[in-house]
Amino acid sequence: MVYIKKIHIEGYKKFDSIDIEFNEKKNLLVGDNGSGKSTILDAIDLALNHSTIRFDLSLLKVMFNIDSVNKFKMDRSISSLPKILIQIFFDGTDNDPNYQQFYGPYYENSNNKEEFGVEFRAELDKSLVTNLSEQIRNGYIPYEYYQLTSITFANSQYRPGISKISFCLINSSNSSPHGLNTYSKMMFKTLLHDEQLKLKNKFSIELDKAMDETMKLLPSGTPKFSSNVEKSSLENIVEIYENNLPVSSLGQGNESIIKTRNLIKHNGKATIIGIEEPENHLSYSTMNQMIQIIQNENINKQLIITSHSNRIVSGIGLNNVIGLSNKTNEVMSLKKLNKQTIEYFEVLPSDSLLQFVLSKKVILVEGPAEQTYMAEFYKKESSFEMEEKGISCIAVNGLSFKHYVYIAKIMGIKVCIITDNDGDMGKVNKYKSDLKGIYNSDKFELFSDDDPDRRTFEICLYEDNKELIEKELKLQDGAEYEHKYAKGNRYLGKMLNDKTGSALELIKNPAFVKDCIIPNYIKFAIEFINYE
Repeated sequence: MVYIKKIHIEGYKKFDSIDIEFNEKKNLLVGDNGSGKSTILDAIDLALNHSTIRFDLSLLKVMFNIDSVNKFKMDRSISSLPKILIQIFFDGTDNDPNYQQFYGPYYENSNNKEEFGVEFRAELDKSLVTNLSEQIRNGYIPYEYYQLTSITFANSQYRPGISKISFCLINSSNSSPHGLNTYSKMMFKTLLHDEQLKLKNKFSIELDKAMDETMKLLPSGTPKFSSNVEKSSLENIVEIYENNLPVSSLGQGNESIIKTRNLIKHNGKATIIGIEEPENHLSYSTMNQMIQIIQNENINKQLIITSHSNRIVSGIGLNNVIGLSNKTNEVMSLKKLNKQTIEYFEVLPSDSLLQFVLSKKVILVEGPAEQTYMAEFYKKESSFEMEEKGISCIAVNGLSFKHYVYIAKIMGIKVCIITDNDGDMGKVNKYKSDLKGIYNSDKFELFSDDDPDRRTFEICLYEDNKELIEKELKLQDGAEYEHKYAKGNRYLGKMLNDKTGSALELIKNPAFVKDCIIPNYIKFAIEFINYE
């Protein structure tokens, strides 16, 4: 099975220079807005589909990397003119002679190493350099005189649609009539192959006959009417139907499912398929259908998918994740993640999974109560908002700490865990040692109170702030608030019985926030996560 093993991009939109290695079958591009997920799919489409056939060269103004443009403005020389370079490296050709046209050393920075691939370039036509030199010295980029070329690594011209390698891109969120027409046309052409020419010819003949018959019914001297050639060709009027209804009438969620299924299952010629944000317009149940389609029907096809969905990422597999940064060209892969962690998140997907994967620093806590306090505690201790310092606080089940630690190790995330000691310091120390065995780094630490009598976060907070809590926390008349660890104390009992409710009541109280004492082990955790 032929697939993209690597892409190299220079000077295109966000990327001044980036290399991304892909998995053979499934790839999930994740990242914040502005990280370049869609740009990567666009770059593949540009190189392999020549999406520039009707391309206005003035559009290069918004395609060139801004840093490349700024460098030219500082230098104003021919050698510093911005350019676009996209190199697609293939694998899985298995010595098939049909792919020899892609094999060779004729690509930039090859060092004479032979590879299978295609190179797309957008650069100034060198034959015009002399005529344009004055414009260039004056700081003008002559977009109109750029050349767009795609050459295989064997130094032969690349023509989309002729080779066995092809790339199809689907944007599940595009439900415009134009988007649907383009999709229907693509599927129509792909499925019919050579037969489409015969059918188009037959359709045109019959349409002309019908128009001639119509003209005979009109009075003499009337204008000559005929079909609009641009609108009435066969592929322009077709639309995909599902259960005897046009796809466009089934709602955007169903439309997304149908389009994706048809593309993956029926588009036999496409060896590589890009899907942009398949989760758009999907309910929880239809998203599960989408995941099943992607998981089970992608036979002999490579999928490159962009997503913001925790459910998509968990369902398709964390090991397929390729993380992109919105600030740098750093690329992170979870390809080597252990099977146990992958399966854990498939069964128990987390709403904060992508937030964790894309973070640089994370405080993990056991529950929503601790998470409720943490933002104010951090601000009180550091005088900054957590967001200002790029720190996330995520509440997870204590049993899943190790799975997050496995991810943190691969992604290089700085993590501190804040956990209860549950009255057993030996157990806590062993757990800490086990986690250190997974992520033995100065980027990881676990914190808990070192007094076994202070077994939970609520007890620690109460013990350090007795007078303040008993002044500010409201009790209901007649309520007992009994709890086995409260020892008859109604205030502590309320905090233990209703952890999140009590946390919200206290953290919204300005007097409590102003005067509260933060437990020492949480102070240590904040100091750790802040240290560069």
